[in-house]
Amino acid sequence: MFAAYHHQSRAVRLVAPQVILHAGADRPFSSEEPLTFEQLTNFADSATSPALSPVGKMLTFIRGESTFVGPGQIYVKLLPSGERVQFTHDDLHKMRPVFVPSGDRIAYTAEPRSGGMDTWAVPALGGQPSPMLANASGLTWLGGDTESVNVLFFEVLGEGIHTAIVTARENRSDERKIYVPVDGNGMAHRSYASPDGKSILIVEMDLGAWRPCRLVPFDGKSSGKAVGPTAAQCTGGAWSPDGNWMYFSANVGNGFHIWSQAFPVPEQITSGASEEQGVAFAPDGRSFVTAVGSV
Repeated sequence: MFAAYHHQSRAVRLVAPQVILHAGADRPFSSEEPLTFEQLTNFADSATSPALSPVGKMLTFIRGESTFVGPGQIYVKLLPSGERVQFTHDDLHKMRPVFVPSGDRIAYTAEPRSGGMDTWAVPALGGQPSPMLANASGLTWLGGDTESVNVLFFEVLGEGIHTAIVTARENRSDERKIYVPVDGNGMAHRSYASPDGKSILIVEMDLGAWRPCRLVPFDGKSSGKAVGPTAAQCTGGAWSPDGNWMYFSANVGNGFHIWSQAFPVPEQITSGASEEQGVAFAPDGRSFVTAVGSV
């Protein structure tokens, strides 16, 4: 039902600027500044989809090759040098684990072999995974740690592969569509709310081809506009904690790399023979984790 994109031999790394910027600097990263890499996983196979806990002390990721949705298991690691611990032991295809705002659970997309994409959750200290929300994938929280808080997710509209970005309470009440691709074959997938909650950065695709990322208003009053590098395959995004910068995992023909953008011109931050997918910022905004590897 959904296309999966595979990149071999990926390791999760912590990326930080070699020169620490002072508080209040206009931008935390620049292509002109060298980056240092600290490797956080060392599997013989791949680790993808990294995400940090709210206080930045724990890392969760999928041990598996797919950077979209595919076979794999949820792992957790205490930073900086804790042991990696496997949290799931099943045959569900998985995508995008994230910590809930309270930090006590990890939510992730699970796709059984029979089809459908739901959200499951597992305690952050280990325990039995359980279903959380049906037909709701790629969760992003808009703040808070109670059952009444709003979340973002994508849902299948019941019209073939057509999916939309939706907001609702955690109990699925007050559901409202934020962005629906005009094309019936359009699939809006991952979404990332700006720190002020007014804008949503969206990853979308069409019949297996990734589109540029899109920025839409949270109120859903317009379809927004394309952002990031022009004519890019954009597969992931993030915001700097201060909300001044958007970040993208994007491919403009030279492999997937990390880009940033305020307005109007995006800038490539990483380069070289390796590729990077996924961006998750530390709370102070001075480092982020990404999956680094080669095809």
